[in-house]
Amino acid sequence: MASITKYDTQKGTRWKIQVYAGVNHLTGKKLYRTRQGFRSQYEARLAATKLEFTIQNGDQLTKNKSRTIEQVINEYLEAWAPTVRPSTARAAAGRVKINVVDVIGDWQIEKADLQRYLNSTTDTLPSSFKGNWGFVRRVFRFTLDNAYIRVDPTIGVKLPRQEKAPIEDDSQYWTREQIDHFPV
Repeated sequence: MASITKYDTQKGTRWKIQVYAGVNHLTGKKLYRTRQGFRSQYEARLAATKLEFTIQNGDQLTKNKSRTIEQVINEYLEAWAPTVRPSTARAAAGRVKINVVDVIGDWQIEKADLQRYLNSTTDTLPSSFKGNWGFVRRVFRFTLDNAYIRVDPTIGVKLPRQEKAPIEDDSQYWTREQIDHFPV
């Protein structure tokens, strides 16, 4: 619900609107959006309706600095590290730096083409792409929780099918006779 108030200036009467925009999740305080300088009450009501619609749809009302994936990953690792053992945090940070940050770290989070990343990772890192993908999904959920983005770009991304390496011959396996030669 918007409040519309009248105020006087040197140029005449103007109208001001104030719209409730929710609660700041960090401080717990109520957020309000204010606009002023409208020449008529009708113009102010129209602007209030548009602003309320924008808030209900979750559109960004403030200009957030565009972040890169590397910046968001670093924020996520700082928030995530206290919840796991230090050795786990170090190992994950090293793996992520090599497999994710070096590949897509300079991309903007709003413009990330994750299907392209996933397709290229499948070829170059076939054994670890699912683990890396799980980490990327957690990072993008973190960005949603912190309102850096409005839509999760990981939804709808198809995991590429991994081709299993064909076994060319049976020389990889020991025969019964070879096993019998081992001392017991």
